[in-house]
Amino acid sequence: GLGFETAKGLAKMQATVIIANNEKENSLQAIQNLKTQTNNENIYFMDLNLASLKSISSFVEEFQQRFQRLDILINNAGVLCSNRKLSVDGFEYTFAVNYIGHAYLSLKLIELLKASKPSRIIILSSVIHKRGQIIWDDLTLQKSYGSLKAYAQSKLALFLFSRELNRRIENQGIKVASLHPGICRTEF
Repeated sequence: GLGFETAKGLAKMQATVIIANNEKENSLQAIQNLKTQTNNENIYFMDLNLASLKSISSFVEEFQQRFQRLDILINNAGVLCSNRKLSVDGFEYTFAVNYIGHAYLSLKLIELLKASKPSRIIILSSVIHKRGQIIWDDLTLQKSYGSLKAYAQSKLALFLFSRELNRRIENQGIKVASLHPGICRTEF
C-alpha cells in the first residue's frame, strides 16, 4: 500500500526507516522485501497501536531510547470500520486511529522533531474530509454511527489538526503538511 511505497522511496535514498504498527508479521515480511529491493539494511520494525494511548506512549519512549533524531514523521495509518466499536481508551475506533492516534503521536514526538530541525510531519488524509463534520455532541457517534460519517469526521479532524499544528510550530523549524494521496489501488 501507500506506506510500503513511501518506505521504499525513503529506503532508496538510504534513509533509516522505521515501520511502526501493530502488524508485526506483515511488517517484518515487508521490511525484508524493502531491504532486498533497496539494498538498505537500516529498516526497522517497532510495535505501535494507534488505537491505544498507552501503546503510543510506550512507542515514543522506546523510539527516543533507540534514536537520537527524527527528520520526518509520516502519519499514514487509516481505518474504516463497518460497525461502531470503541478503542481501549473508549473512543470511537475510526476517530481513535485516524485522528487521536496521529495527533497524540505527533505531539509526543514534537520535542525530538524540534531538536532534529528542519523536520517534517506529513499526514496522509483524504479529500473526504470535505464531507465531514465534527459532531461535538456525539463525538463517538453513539447516536448515529455510519462508517463513512465516522471516516469523514476523523479525516476532517486530522486535516484541522495539521493546519493548526503547522500554524503553531512553523517558526520552530518543523513544517506540517496534510495531503490527499489521490485514488490508489490498495488493500484499504
